[in-house]
Amino acid sequence: KIRRQTQPTKQVVIWECNTSDTTVKKWRAYPPEINTKIENAHIAKEESVTFVMNGADYTVDLTSSSPEQIREATNKRREMRRNIKTTPQAKPPQEHLIGL
Repeated sequence: KIRRQTQPTKQVVIWECNTSDTTVKKWRAYPPEINTKIENAHIAKEESVTFVMNGADYTVDLTSSSPEQIREATNKRREMRRNIKTTPQAKPPQEHLIGL
């Protein structure tokens, strides 16, 4: 029986915001540092988290099952989602043997 070796995987959480103002949704991922901040707040079961992006202040309301991003200056609300993706894990570096 040939056993197929599987590549190790890891799960990556990607928070996204619907940037469309129409019925067709257009999801955009947050920059890594903001993504980490939102995910840490989600894990800690915080009600909200704030951040600055492109010079604007935002609050994320994490209290409902459908989180929302709120732009502070305009009170504009946008739908958010938490996406979990499975990706291949990087292989550990190979050790090189040097002949004597």
